[in-house]
Amino acid sequence: MLNVKMLIIMILCLTNISGCSKNKIIVNNTYTCSIKEKHNHDDSINRISAKEYIQIYQYYAVKEMHYYNIPASVKLAQAIHESASGNSKLAQHAKNHFGIKCGNNWNGNIIKHNDDIANESFRVYENIFHSYRDHSIFLQKARYSKLFTYNIIDYKKWSYELQKSGYATDSNYAIILIKIIEYYKLYSFDHIKIKE
Repeated sequence: MLNVKMLIIMILCLTNISGCSKNKIIVNNTYTCSIKEKHNHDDSINRISAKEYIQIYQYYAVKEMHYYNIPASVKLAQAIHESASGNSKLAQHAKNHFGIKCGNNWNGNIIKHNDDIANESFRVYENIFHSYRDHSIFLQKARYSKLFTYNIIDYKKWSYELQKSGYATDSNYAIILIKIIEYYKLYSFDHIKIKE
């Protein structure tokens, strides 16, 4: 059974809804905001630290680990890196904490954002939990199938395979994830059991 603190965190997460505010333009289900780079921060928000981010979203990562066999440590490290601990404009305006682009099968709203090339289309989520869930589903693609042959507590193999499978173009992606996991001791979440 969830304790009261975790329940409060979940409620806060689910009600954490923000938009592009005055700068939001919607054309054909596309949100356009003035986003220049992945880690370009939104000065209009109250920034949170990586430690605060972990405290708020650890339950989502552990829950998804139990449903989809994705290490909570790796999921949290990716979210921290991809969303700048929830402070990037992409995270704030699109609730996209994993930098997931639209691809061919996405039917939801999109936001334009400069990444590897200018004006790429990224997914927009209704809330942050949906971003966590969609990340789990996204990793079910065939190109990531080798991930699931590794032990769930082997965050190093998971990190290197994510890089090898092309999750990100950064040639240091695995090293970045491993450093985040080890600095914040995120590997401890890979051993957590939850009671439904």
